Amino acid sequence: MAIDPNNVDLKLEYYTKNSGRISLSAYEKNITDYIPSGVNYSASGDTVLNTPDNGFDGLYGGYQIIRPQNIGNFTIRGLEFDYTQRLSFLPGALKGLTARANYTALTANGRFTFSPTQTAPVTRKTKEIPGMQPSAGNLGFQYAYGKFGASVDLNYTSSFAFTTISTTATATSFTQILAYRKALTRINAGANYRVHPNATVYLSVNNLAETGPDYYTYDISRPRNHYISPMSIVGGVQGRF
Repeated sequence: MAIDPNNVDLKLEYYTKNSGRISLSAYEKNITDYIPSGVNYSASGDTVLNTPDNGFDGLYGGYQIIRPQNIGNFTIRGLEFDYTQRLSFLPGALKGLTARANYTALTANGRFTFSPTQTAPVTRKTKEIPGMQPSAGNLGFQYAYGKFGASVDLNYTSSFAFTTISTTATATSFTQILAYRKALTRINAGANYRVHPNATVYLSVNNLAETGPDYYTYDISRPRNHYISPMSIVGGVQGRF
């Protein structure tokens, strides 16, 4: 897979008081010789020779060679927003609160050839390209007051096609069955307290809602896998000596 040199990246940043920052980015990436996510192998037309120096220690003579398939080219267009700001205008102890957020939106458009028998490339959109997440975002708050600190973060990723189950392509027809992961939201939180200038006690709680990824085949009414991801709690003492 290669990235075409004709790419565009634009970014605007604005800095506010108290180390605040707002940024907006837009870009276009042109990908060539794309190898899709998941198993996508094709016959090369070559076979292993029946000779001692065939590259396989003389074994597997007559076996057909298959390899990952470069299926075509596509273009990604993205928009990213990022925001960080200390909320120093709040009264009293709330001045130690910092808000942060970011969001990414992607669209893709590709032209792919899945079989040598195809007479023309097939156009695929964002949710039809495995591994392409249309959107993702984070929202979080961080708090610092004296020796105490805390944070809470929410992470969101949209539904997307994560692998190709099967592809059938001929000169006159094309069928592709994809497996998708549903949208996923997770919440993490943590707290810490400095008990000594060189030692801090901390506690982290990950996946508070115990949400796990759910997968389905082709249509959301056809569930594929359901995973239960338990909450994890990690605590300890961090020191600097």
